[in-house]
Amino acid sequence: MRNLGIALGLAVAVLAPMGAAAQLEQGNCELTLSAADDLPQGPFDPGEQRTYTFVAENTGDFEADGTFRITSPLPSGWYWTPTEQPVSIASGETQEIDVDVRFEGDVERDAQLQANVQDYGCDVPNSGGQSTQTVSLAFTHAPVAEGGDGGGLPVAWIVFGAIVAGTVVGVPVVYRNRQPRVGAACEDSERDVQPGRGTSYPIELENEGSDAVQVELEVTDVQEGWSALTTLPSLELGPDEDRTVYMMVRAPEDAKPGDLCVAKLGVTPEDGSTREIKTLTRVDEDAPAEDETAMEPSGEEEP
Repeated sequence: MRNLGIALGLAVAVLAPMGAAAQLEQGNCELTLSAADDLPQGPFDPGEQRTYTFVAENTGDFEADGTFRITSPLPSGWYWTPTEQPVSIASGETQEIDVDVRFEGDVERDAQLQANVQDYGCDVPNSGGQSTQTVSLAFTHAPVAEGGDGGGLPVAWIVFGAIVAGTVVGVPVVYRNRQPRVGAACEDSERDVQPGRGTSYPIELENEGSDAVQVELEVTDVQEGWSALTTLPSLELGPDEDRTVYMMVRAPEDAKPGDLCVAKLGVTPEDGSTREIKTLTRVDEDAPAEDETAMEPSGEEEP
């Protein structure tokens, strides 16, 4: 009996710590997500970019890993990056996620950004695949100024027509024919690239006038860390001539999936106003690897 009592005592002594460890593994695995308190306020001006901060907090008992994701669609005229970012947070700690939001001003539309932390879990059984609550941020914009061209007519045309009402039909036609008219468009203006890789955007130019015109090309805007260029800084378009030129945009080597770059090419005919062509390049590790030499300096179409 004495030996039996000793054996039972050892069994209790061994089982007690095992039970405590099992109880510890049943602790909480929980993350929360919120917006920071000091976020920028007020409407966006065209071309303005701001940084908004989200705070993920581990309120559970174990370290948790997951992915912060923006789940709302990207509305026209608005851009935000990154669209996703990994999170790894120890118990009781927080992690801040900064999202850059930019309003281009080419479309008058408000926006709503929705995000949460998805697929998070801890190093305990059955704790994976969880998601936090969704946090929403609403953005508005200041009124986008209308182009001062009177619906496509030069201001000088309207003023002169008001003074000489009798010739308002004939005079503007002569006046407008003196202005270089160059059309510019990029039908394929959104592409995906791998980190450190580039893509070339075809820009269609057309001289809509009856005289030859010199056209200047210049990259006017590109995100920090990215590069954009055109090997044709200028060219001459004959009467009714159309030509394809290319702008290449390259992502930085350390770009992350979801990073965005808005690059613009300014097209300026002599004695004319600049027209900007906007492109949007996203980073995607699964994007096809393009031939970065496809941009022909001659301005001819790619083979």
